[in-house]
Amino acid sequence: SLYRQKFQDESLKIKILELPKIEGAGIDDPVQFLILGDDLNTLKEAASQAKEILGTNARIVDISDNANATKDEVALHINKEKAKLLDVNPQYIAGVLGYSFSQLSVGSMDRGNSKDDIILSFAPEFKKDIEAL
Repeated sequence: SLYRQKFQDESLKIKILELPKIEGAGIDDPVQFLILGDDLNTLKEAASQAKEILGTNARIVDISDNANATKDEVALHINKEKAKLLDVNPQYIAGVLGYSFSQLSVGSMDRGNSKDDIILSFAPEFKKDIEAL
């Protein structure tokens, strides 16, 4: 196809697949491009090029992407030997850190016609800095 030729690149593998519609998945776009790879900068560049090429066709409208919808990630490695010497369970440490940077549903409250979840979470300023813990 025409677009297969325009997207041609030695480092790209192009596949055309029919994606199944999954109810409730929040994805209602009739056509989707999925760009996969190991290097985030290369992926962003490929997404930008795809949008640019598709944008030249007047019949293609409402082009959007989630290439910049990245999440911050913290990698933590627990020294199990030191934790054992201090009599601290590594799973406990992982649990505390997991709850510290996310939120924990601790129950719910009925209010007649509605039900509200009770969420336990640190304030956003504490989630930004691991030293704050």
